[in-house]
Amino acid sequence: MDANLTQRELSVGACYRIAWQTIFAHRRQFLIAVLVVAVPAGVLLETLKSLWQVDPASMQTAAYGVLATGIYWLIMTLAHVYMILLVYRSLHGESSDTGYLIGRTRSVFLKAVLVSFIVLLLSGLGMALLIVPGIMAAVLFTFALYFAVTENAGISDALTKSRNLVSGHFWYVLVMLLAFWIPGMILIWLLGVVMGSENGNLLTTICDGAFQMYVAAIETVFFINVRSVWNDSQEAPTPSGAVIST
Repeated sequence: MDANLTQRELSVGACYRIAWQTIFAHRRQFLIAVLVVAVPAGVLLETLKSLWQVDPASMQTAAYGVLATGIYWLIMTLAHVYMILLVYRSLHGESSDTGYLIGRTRSVFLKAVLVSFIVLLLSGLGMALLIVPGIMAAVLFTFALYFAVTENAGISDALTKSRNLVSGHFWYVLVMLLAFWIPGMILIWLLGVVMGSENGNLLTTICDGAFQMYVAAIETVFFINVRSVWNDSQEAPTPSGAVIST
């Protein structure tokens, strides 16, 4: 593994940079994934959403909205797993052959869906109750999918490992996750505003899918880092500290 990934000081900028460098080194695989996953997912989502918008009050058309969201989530979970494997294996100096990645993605997909759904359910229930428990669940179990995919951990084991890893570092992880997601969300929103609802919905949705794949790469870098650093020490660095240098 790259020695930089075991350094103690973590930073948002370094996570962005290492993720970008890894994606650029495997740009063909990333672009293929965007074309095969993000584009079709965007087209499908917008098509189903257009059916829902015909008569939002109708139970049938409301079902289209639920169906659209569910299918899009499943497809993007598939992309998420693929990106985790690509970045994780690449940064560990292991083969990132496309055929292997596809096969491995298929083999862990069902477990990944179940883990992601449980985390989503726990977070949703927490948000519905008092908001704060939902945020806590989302942060504490944020690495469950990564343990399930990279270490082949079972569902319960993945949830437990994530909770144990994040415990004691809650605020640090929360700040880092917000730093990963908020800039891109703002850019996607601005793109939607500039493009307009008539012409920009599909492009915005596709760009959002590609951005989610990039964030998956960033979070994988972050996961590798904290997994290594916090195995040696339980003292979390401050979010403002200088990050993994390259």
